[in-house]
Amino acid sequence: MSRSLLPQCIATLGLGLGLSCNALAEMDLHEYLGTQAKGMAGSFRGVASSNDALHYNPAGLSTVRRLNIDSEYLFEFAPQTGHRIGANAVDSVSSALGAGVDYHLGAFSNADGKEVFSHNGRLAAAMAVLPPWINLGLTLKYLHLPPLNDEEKLFSGFSLDGGSLVHLPYGLSWGVVGYNLIPTHSEKAPISLGMGAAWDAVRGLGPENSYERVLPSAPSWLTLAFDWLYRDLADTAKKDHQLSVGAELVLAKMIPVRAGYAWSVNGPENHLSVGTGFVSQTFACQFVYEHRFDLDKPAMFGFVLRGYL
Repeated sequence: MSRSLLPQCIATLGLGLGLSCNALAEMDLHEYLGTQAKGMAGSFRGVASSNDALHYNPAGLSTVRRLNIDSEYLFEFAPQTGHRIGANAVDSVSSALGAGVDYHLGAFSNADGKEVFSHNGRLAAAMAVLPPWINLGLTLKYLHLPPLNDEEKLFSGFSLDGGSLVHLPYGLSWGVVGYNLIPTHSEKAPISLGMGAAWDAVRGLGPENSYERVLPSAPSWLTLAFDWLYRDLADTAKKDHQLSVGAELVLAKMIPVRAGYAWSVNGPENHLSVGTGFVSQTFACQFVYEHRFDLDKPAMFGFVLRGYL
C-alpha cells in the first residue's frame, strides 16, 4: 500500500466501533476486550496477532502486516452490567512501525445506583528491533476510573504498558508484558506482570518467510498458547495469579475454532471459553462464549466484525 494513502486509511480506521458490557465487579484493566483473545481464555500474550494486542501485548502490533478496523460487542449474562463503547484501529502496513489507537467510554452503576463513567484511551506503537525475531512495544494510556463504593477512590491519570515478543525457531514465541508501569495506586489498575508462550504451526512447519505472512490470506492453521498473569506485584500477601491455556484451529483458512480455560490462584475468575467465526480476504466475523464458574456472573457472549483494508 502506498504511503500516500495513510491519511485516508487513518480516517477510515477511525470509523471502527466497539461495544461491550462488563460486570461491575470486573471493571478493571484485566477484563480485556477482544474475541480472539477471549476465545483462547486470554492466552494471547505470546500470540498478539490481532487488534487484541492493544490490550494484551503491544509488541504484537509489528509482527503481522495488517491494516484493519474492529467493531465489537460483548454481553455479560449477570444480574448487574455496565456498558462500554469504543473504537480501535491498527496499522502496520504503511510503515515499519506498527501503531494502534483505542478508546473506550464506560457507563456503570455505583453502590448508590447512580451512573458513573470511565474512560480508557490507548496509543500504542511497536517495532521489530531484530526482524522478525525480537519485537518491542509501548502503550501510553489515559485512565479515568470512578469509585463504585465508599471504599474505592477515584483515579484519573496516565500510565504505561511495555511489552516484548520474541519469535524463536520451530514456531515458538515468547511474550512478556508489564502493565501500569507508572503506578496508579488503584486496585483496578495495579502494577502487573504477564507472560505467554505460544506455538504457531505455520512458522513451525512452513518456510522461513512465513514470518511475513499477511492475514487473513494465510493464517496459521493451528496455534497453541499458555499464559501466566500476576495481577498485583505490590500485593505479595494475596498472591493473585491467573493461568490460562488456549488453542486456535483454522479450517480451510476461513473458519477459526478456539477454546481455552483460565483459572486463578486465590481468585474467583475461573472460566471456560469457546469461539468460532469466518475470515475472508476483506472481512471477518468472529464469536466467543465464555462460561464462568461463578454464580454471580455465569456467562459472556460476544462478537466482532472486522474489515481489512
